[in-house]
Amino acid sequence: WLGFIIPELSREVAPAPRPARRRRRHLPGVCRVRHRAHRRRGRNGVVDHERHGRPVDHRCSTGYRSHREVIAAVDATLAAPSFTLSTDAKLTTGTLQSRLIASGSIDFPQLIADMTISVESGNQKGESETRANGTTVWVRADNDGVNELDLPDGKRWVEGGTEQLTEVQIFQQGTRGLLGVLLTLRAAEATETIGTDNLDDTEVTRYRTSVTYEDAVEAAGPDSDALEQALSLDAPTPVNLTIDVAIGSDGVIREFVLITESDADSTGLAVDYRLGLTDVGLDVGAP
Repeated sequence: WLGFIIPELSREVAPAPRPARRRRRHLPGVCRVRHRAHRRRGRNGVVDHERHGRPVDHRCSTGYRSHREVIAAVDATLAAPSFTLSTDAKLTTGTLQSRLIASGSIDFPQLIADMTISVESGNQKGESETRANGTTVWVRADNDGVNELDLPDGKRWVEGGTEQLTEVQIFQQGTRGLLGVLLTLRAAEATETIGTDNLDDTEVTRYRTSVTYEDAVEAAGPDSDALEQALSLDAPTPVNLTIDVAIGSDGVIREFVLITESDADSTGLAVDYRLGLTDVGLDVGAP
């Protein structure tokens, strides 16, 4: 499920057939206006929403705005030039348990990075480190203590110059590699505004939404491959996901928590994916 980080840990598995699309569930008490909703000019110049030709209660307007803000935050976050990332993701598939831990900082325009990514899948363990200072890149990749780069004389790191920088995986894939799971939010149609608070000295607004994984892949559009590389879920029935997200006043996501709504007994899958971003847009010191 995370072969884009350490390809050796990925295995070719025949995908399960896609289940028939189901009508999306909506959170109780939350606006149900969709992208295709029609709008008409109501009394006093207020825009009312219509669905299937019938006016929607204007009290839904807050929910309608919130789901648009959540979707817009995906692109705003993917466009962030720099940030510090912290990820802890756990996946249970039947009896197989996998885990991804990632931490570090990256500046895409300046080609600066100090990132460590580790993956556990069953009895397999792997870790990779990438350090770059804008002109030179150092990479290490181990799998259960075996140096995947096959370096001689017990060396653990490989060094490359400017010409290799743009070939490093995290720079090639950009934020869609490191933040691909955020693409699930493009499927958000019903959102609940939880409230506002401060997170790492940044004011954030918290939202909650519920989507199916199948709808998320469809809503990702041309980025569906990036989503499936970041989180690949095959199950005999649709996988329901609950997502809590905190968005800063700049429209960039600061915290993201995705969990499956049902336990592994019903779908064969259980996911707990937590991601945090700090120092968004700030300079990253070269390692």
